[in-house]
Amino acid sequence: MSLYVLTVESVSGSQVVGAYLTEKAAKTAAAEFVEKQEGLSFKKKLVKKDSKKLMYVEDSKDAEKKSVFMNTVAFELPVSSGGAKAKKVKDPNAPKKGMSAFMLFSNDQRNKIKADNPELSFGEIGRKVGEAWKALTDKQKQVYVKKSEEDKKRYESEMETYTATATQA
Repeated sequence: MSLYVLTVESVSGSQVVGAYLTEKAAKTAAAEFVEKQEGLSFKKKLVKKDSKKLMYVEDSKDAEKKSVFMNTVAFELPVSSGGAKAKKVKDPNAPKKGMSAFMLFSNDQRNKIKADNPELSFGEIGRKVGEAWKALTDKQKQVYVKKSEEDKKRYESEMETYTATATQA
């Protein structure tokens, strides 16, 4: 990918106007820069000069003319910490996590709802399961909460033995 860098160069030095991701944006920025210059008039030129595009030259007979150049610089976008990372490989021998009370309820109810309504899509079945969960009283939910706590204890004990064997190996 290329980055377009605008510079204003004269005998006394150069200044960077900005960096742009597209050539069109760089040309627009160069035109805006030239328009904003008070008391100076520029001639438009599109000439390649030493791998730089000369875009505008100050229209004066002064020894120190200002010229607007557009340089292209090849660059790669940096990968941010939230960007694409290498996928972590999961150990197939690791124990499965404990299920939540809702997931246990969902496993019980999903087949019943699908049998009663075979035309429903996967998402619609999930919506029906969610509605059924919301309709339960706290006492009815308590059965699934207890099963969830037991499953959590199972996971913790399996994880202890898994980590103990993993550290020995």
